[in-house]
Amino acid sequence: LVFSVAAYNEKYGTHYTIADMKKEFAKECNGNSDIFDSYHEWYIDEGTDAKEELYKRLAKDKGIDEVDAMSIEDIEKYFAG
Repeated sequence: LVFSVAAYNEKYGTHYTIADMKKEFAKECNGNSDIFDSYHEWYIDEGTDAKEELYKRLAKDKGIDEVDAMSIEDIEKYFAG
């Protein structure tokens, strides 16, 4: 979720936090949230690719040159560890 929201913010120039998105999700469950609708639509259409691109760019910035050959799971493990 952290990388998804960061990729969304990067795409649209917004500054939503994880807490913001959780609040918007709660609003969506109880009615309607234009913010969450926009995020969800983006996530379905572009989110996976944008998140992967962000992961790889951050990994390269950290000096992992072989990142293009790494899976998203491997990159997540690197950042988690």
